[in-house]
Amino acid sequence: MNFLTVPKKFSYALLVIFMIIFWWWHQAPRIKSGALETNLKEQETLRFFAFGDFGNGSIDQLKVAAAMAKRCQEQKDNGLMMHGLLLLGDNFLPHGVNSTSDGAWSTKLLDVYGGPCLGQLPFYPVLGNHDYQGSPRVEIEKTAELPRWHMPHRFYSVTFGRMLRLIAFDSTFPDVCGVDTLCSIDFLKDQLYNGDIKWRIVFAHHPIVTFSEKYGRKYFNFYRYFMTRILCDYADAYLAGHSHMLEYHRISECMTSFAVSGGGGSSPYQPIPGASPEFAVPSYGFLEIELFTSQLIFRYFSEDNKLLFQKQVEKL
Repeated sequence: MNFLTVPKKFSYALLVIFMIIFWWWHQAPRIKSGALETNLKEQETLRFFAFGDFGNGSIDQLKVAAAMAKRCQEQKDNGLMMHGLLLLGDNFLPHGVNSTSDGAWSTKLLDVYGGPCLGQLPFYPVLGNHDYQGSPRVEIEKTAELPRWHMPHRFYSVTFGRMLRLIAFDSTFPDVCGVDTLCSIDFLKDQLYNGDIKWRIVFAHHPIVTFSEKYGRKYFNFYRYFMTRILCDYADAYLAGHSHMLEYHRISECMTSFAVSGGGGSSPYQPIPGASPEFAVPSYGFLEIELFTSQLIFRYFSEDNKLLFQKQVEKL
């Protein structure tokens, strides 16, 4: 063995690691257009629609949006208020947006989710892998121009008194650096582990658990192993898109609910043959979450506004 070659090999390894880190940090936008933490008034009940993989301007996106608008109006007619739209990534398909004046802001977002009920609700978005194919920086910058659009950074939180903390997580670039204002996983852990909050809901683009034929086997991997050790028993729910299905899962020895709502407009994926999840259907549609002091309710609706599945989680 020639020990003189060891330092050279070691230096090559360091160079590769440095290049990967440099590429990573170059890809992830560092811009901020507002505070990372937003505090809003506490509410006795809270309701949100959550959906991802939608921004393609297709007839299917319009159908899901119409179903959501109908559900929103039904709630309003019954004296129940909706509090926001959680956008689970791939907000603009196929390749994101490249400017704050891009026509897609109207044709794929504002015109679609407007109207007397939906149009009054704020957007709480996260970035998807297709958003990163455009300029994710632009989606952050839009926060300063569009009051409904709340994305002050690629990760952020919105807290409703002591009732709920929504944590937007950048799952495309889950980085760690020991500084919670710079890296997504550090911010996630800080928001999960600190504060006297009743409910904590994390929403991101990539799922932890999915039974879709395209991604199901892929997500039984290190990412799931690593993320469940951060989330389990601290996050009450983890919401995601990316997998074009409607799904609800619980995994053993974990109190976190894992919900997938990727039916916002992109063609649905088929489930893994022979799998037996609690709920997983290849359907367009959306998720509604409703929170009370001691209950969290998940409701999945199809593109024709039919209730497909409901799950109630209790908490003392």
